[in-house]
Amino acid sequence: MDTNFYVIRCVDDLLYLKSFRSLFYRFNEVKLDIKNLENEISVRWEQKINRYYKACGCGEGKFFVFVFFLLAIAWKYSKKELFLSWRTFAFVFLMCLLGAFLGKAYGQYFAFRKLKRIINQLESSDWQFY
Repeated sequence: MDTNFYVIRCVDDLLYLKSFRSLFYRFNEVKLDIKNLENEISVRWEQKINRYYKACGCGEGKFFVFVFFLLAIAWKYSKKELFLSWRTFAFVFLMCLLGAFLGKAYGQYFAFRKLKRIINQLESSDWQFY
């Protein structure tokens, strides 16, 4: 059984997830252990937090690879250089790598921004931490 999870009990625990330090050591799951928060509400917040905490950016990476592949083919076609050569393959391959990198970085950045927004909502909600 995997026990690598992060338990939120106070505001400082919650603010750690918003910090830049949290990007370097990742937990498998985030759990809420707040005394005056009902169980079903706690589970809902956990699901929201874990969705973006665990996001890796793979979906955006796939999309960017596809778009950059089409852009590379269109670029070579517009230059009348779309023939089978190692330079064309290298160009398309490098464009796909660039798309994968940019897509993954964008996906992780978007997930981190969304996670910070969810944490701000949780922090400013009606209940208080003990």
